[in-house]
Amino acid sequence: LIHWTHTVTSVTKIKVHRDTVWPESVAALVEIRAASKTKVVFLGEEGVDAGGVQREWYSLLSQAFLDNGLFIEHDNRSLGLNPLYAADPMHFVVLGRFLGRAIIDGQVLPFSLTVPLFKTLLGYPVSIEDIRYIDDTTYTSLVYVRDTADVGALALDFTWTLPDGTSVELMQGGSDVAVTEANQAEYVAALVRFWLLDAVQGPLALVVRGFYDVLSPDVMFRFDYKELELILCGTSEINIVEWQFETVATSDLTASPALGWFWDVVERDMQPHDRAKLLQFTTGSSRVPLQGFRALTGNDGQLCPFNLKGVPYTKGALPKVHTCFNRIVLPLYPSRYLMHEALFVLVNMEVKEFTMK
Repeated sequence: LIHWTHTVTSVTKIKVHRDTVWPESVAALVEIRAASKTKVVFLGEEGVDAGGVQREWYSLLSQAFLDNGLFIEHDNRSLGLNPLYAADPMHFVVLGRFLGRAIIDGQVLPFSLTVPLFKTLLGYPVSIEDIRYIDDTTYTSLVYVRDTADVGALALDFTWTLPDGTSVELMQGGSDVAVTEANQAEYVAALVRFWLLDAVQGPLALVVRGFYDVLSPDVMFRFDYKELELILCGTSEINIVEWQFETVATSDLTASPALGWFWDVVERDMQPHDRAKLLQFTTGSSRVPLQGFRALTGNDGQLCPFNLKGVPYTKGALPKVHTCFNRIVLPLYPSRYLMHEALFVLVNMEVKEFTMK
């Protein structure tokens, strides 16, 4: 897949304003169908897209898909398509193209999509085990129905009641078909199909359409759904030992206690969500690539390690980041306390403006 993305040489420039990134990006992706790499310009800002601006656009647009209701969160906090989305259905085509373009651009997205979605994108069959990724209670109930020796005592028919009280027939005339030992397996299969496919049939078909507008099916079908999940979403687990091992630090930092204080604060003082924020603020993504920290990229998609550059300390100085180069410019703080305070100011920042040239 990485080899194939390197064969994509055309570039599409997307120009958006930060405050209107959602409607302007949607309008752009409606028009862009072919495979191409993405160059992003935030209008009114000085940032040059050497990789970091593109990554922030992916982060902002990922959040916009969430904020605008295209996803629902399941029990395990993974995201599935929202079957009740009432706005323009073309947004699901845009979502599919967005996912496809993320693969071409080598971007790890800052959320976790549900396994059945990855299976469907690649044409894999779904099964009762996939219900676990959506609703644990339903999975447990279905397993009981599948395995019970006296299914007739449950007084079931071929319908399913939605949370709003609406009854859905799982087959034509399903309300008049009782579940018996003879059709027990058929009932379970119908419910699995409803939960994983039929309930989101419209949105799912549009996402698949958009996905293959920009990607070659011949290329994608060589991969399994687990590989696709790791390529698109990476892993949310941050291995601090690996992070530290793969980090490059300037000589002034390695000769200073400030470097040890930096990693001590990251390991001992930060919660997982703090570390994710620090990683996102510095690299543009809160998740680690499939191949680990050694696979971080920077300028134009080339490998670029997480790196720390020491600068002399002045009173009140805060760290600065160069997202295009996965770099934190870190003052040589004279105490662990000041290092702690500075790093937590950094991870609690919400607005990131690209003004580096």
